[in-house]
Parts: sequence; structure tokens; C-alpha cells
Amino acid sequence: MCKGPGSVRVKQIEFQKLTDEFENKLLNAALGSPEKIPALVDEYSSSVIELFNSPSSSP
Repeated sequence: MCKGPGSVRVKQIEFQKLTDEFENKLLNAALGSPEKIPALVDEYSSSVIELFNSPSSSP
């Protein structure tokens, strides 16, 4: 499996998307349903681990 600069960039982009989505969900939860925050953190953590543990493919 080749891990070139392109595959690293793809992971960076995907990580940024995950982070942006998490931040939006977190802010919404903080304003309306703070009890949901721990589940959101767990979901985000799992998604990030999955992203960086998944095999990379070079574009």
C-alpha cells in the first residue's frame, strides 16, 4: 500500500470535515441539549480513529 502525499492530503481534508461537523454539532448541543455532548465526543473520537487507521490509497 502506497502512502503518498496525495493520500495524506485526502486524510487531512477528511479530518477537517469531521472536525467542522463535530464543532457544529457540539455547539448546537451546548445550546440545547448538553447531555448529548459525551456521545458526540465518543462519536467524533471513533470517526477520527477509523479515519487514521484505515488503509490509504494514493490518488
